[in-house]
Amino acid sequence: MRWDAGPDAGLDAPRGIRNQIASIDPHLNIFQVQTLSEYLERSRSSTRFAVQTYGGIGVFGLVLAGIGLAGVTAYAVAQRRKEIAIRTAVGASSAQVLRLVAWREGNGAGKRRNGSGVFGRDGAGKNTFGADQYFCGGA
Repeated sequence: MRWDAGPDAGLDAPRGIRNQIASIDPHLNIFQVQTLSEYLERSRSSTRFAVQTYGGIGVFGLVLAGIGLAGVTAYAVAQRRKEIAIRTAVGASSAQVLRLVAWREGNGAGKRRNGSGVFGRDGAGKNTFGADQYFCGGA
């Protein structure tokens, strides 16, 4: 039902709607009288809650992944502390050492660097059904 009570009606709008409906059918039960904005707010609240929940879970996952990546990198650097010290003593700049650490850790911590760690002979690539010949240069 459309009701135009004006800006000064305030909380009298539900009473006016009930009076209009009672004039048509006095035996009709009326419940949950609300404005359109209240209805829309109520209908969107569950969607808003779901979006906020999934967004929070996503942010938590990103933070957890970042912490894990930092931990793995710190562990790998600690394992290669002597090598990094020697390279620095010989004259490698901090950018070169950073590039070395990022390159090695980004490519499987010193394993094959030609992509075969993903598509080839070790790891999950064992079930590629011959795809390694296309990605890794043959068997």
